[in-house]
Amino acid sequence: MAEFDIRHPCGHTETIGLDIPAKARDRKLGWLQRIPCPDCLCSKRIGSPARMNSHGEIWGVDGRVVGYFEYSGADDRACTRVYRTFDGVCDNWRGDNNRDCSCHRPRERVLLWTAYGETFFWFGEVCWNCMAITAGFTPFTEDGDLRVGHPFRAREVAPHAKAAGSGR
Repeated sequence: MAEFDIRHPCGHTETIGLDIPAKARDRKLGWLQRIPCPDCLCSKRIGSPARMNSHGEIWGVDGRVVGYFEYSGADDRACTRVYRTFDGVCDNWRGDNNRDCSCHRPRERVLLWTAYGETFFWFGEVCWNCMAITAGFTPFTEDGDLRVGHPFRAREVAPHAKAAGSGR
């Protein structure tokens, strides 16, 4: 089994062992480098009953993480305030995490992913001018496109995401 050092955005380094094919390994290593280390994830959740909140990532249709948000497990919805960095979410954890769009400028179709539960993702829209999730903040809807897992690993998302285009 090969060992790899992962430098997380929180600044911590972790050594992990992976015994998977090279393509899957590279994908997993890239994903791990974009999320905080397990200790930081847990430390940010201390004090929340039954870990009711979790962080979320905003993915552009081009497959890049373009923002972050807090997910409220108690309400099963994304808090609508958007942060450019994971540290922004951490600094405002369980604080002022909701925003409304007041400018009505074009919005960008994005994928919203949360680490809550078994992890899942769905489509939404973001106004980058107001730094707000404007559509899709409630993933459990009758006509929803909720999928379990992570968008980085879900190949079936690409055609839907590309068809949606970008409004930014």
